[in-house]
Amino acid sequence: GLGWLYYTPGKAGSAYQGPPYHTVSAMLSLPLPVTGRVGAELKSAQAQVDGAEATREALELQVRAYVQAAVLRYDAARARLALFDDAVQADGDRLLAMARTSYTEGRAQLFELLSAQRSWSDLQLAAEAARAESARATITLEAAAGSLSPQ
Repeated sequence: GLGWLYYTPGKAGSAYQGPPYHTVSAMLSLPLPVTGRVGAELKSAQAQVDGAEATREALELQVRAYVQAAVLRYDAARARLALFDDAVQADGDRLLAMARTSYTEGRAQLFELLSAQRSWSDLQLAAEAARAESARATITLEAAAGSLSPQ
């Protein structure tokens, strides 16, 4: 770039007294290669890659933990449900029928019949709760397995 400046002195008595003069200036600019910049960009990019890799590994561990917890919950629910198989249900029905028969024949009192009825109801509720928990565990396991499959 080129420039020209002309200086005129101030009025008499001013602080800017001096002879007039001309100034000519020239400026040349050239880009200088900075080798450190490319190296810094490479280091920054590598740091981003390392951060992304660490994030991926952390997410992978979270998914594995989620799936393992879902499998354990599923296994526990299935084991609990197995406690209420058909034989146990049939035994509960048979015991209630025996209590009813004993009561109608006068061999048992009302509180014994009510106790048997309550035991049978508790058995039915526990079996239904086990079925519901098994269903929830199955859904959770399927959702966890779906998180492993590629989208």
